[in-house]
Amino acid sequence: MKKKKIRKRIEKAAKSGQICRIYTESEPDEPSRFLPLAISDELVHMIKDGDPEAYGYSVRSLDVIKKVKVEDSGGKSVWKEISEKPEEMPELNIQDWPSVFKSLGEYGKVVIVESEKLAKKDGRYAVGRIEKVGRKQVTIRYYGPDTVWENKRWKIPYENVTWVTVNSRYTEVLNGYVPESDRAAGVETENEEQETEKAAVGETEHAISEER
Repeated sequence: MKKKKIRKRIEKAAKSGQICRIYTESEPDEPSRFLPLAISDELVHMIKDGDPEAYGYSVRSLDVIKKVKVEDSGGKSVWKEISEKPEEMPELNIQDWPSVFKSLGEYGKVVIVESEKLAKKDGRYAVGRIEKVGRKQVTIRYYGPDTVWENKRWKIPYENVTWVTVNSRYTEVLNGYVPESDRAAGVETENEEQETEKAAVGETEHAISEER
């Protein structure tokens, strides 16, 4: 399906509260069921059907969605579940990825950032707290596989981001382990000039990218 048709179909489902079965590059034969909440030219804010509390809220790039089928039922039950806990639904600006990360940084919770574009090779994702939002990339403090907050930071180019999740059961557990100093730190916004200067002096940070 063409992107324009995909967008229109999801937009219509969001307005009518219908569930969408979404086929992506990473799940071409095993579509997931999502309730779309809002959509922009490039991104869609949605929640997975089945167990919203477990899967949380996500923002996904329209570029990785290859086909959409709208279902007639299921949307009302999901809306009922999320309306019972309105405080858990983040208010996000989904105009573009910088806007999304700025909203999530102000929200102040742990996020999962994924790249389905790179997952074909070795599955790239990062879990952590947003620290800096730039024009071309976002920096997060990484929660490592050994279940401790690490000092290293991940610098992730927006061009590689396809999926971001917040308020899932997993990230909610991690929120309880965010250091007090980090909770009070807030999120820093960098402009393009600051990003260039830091890159020039060799700031050592990791990134979800083709080369690490």
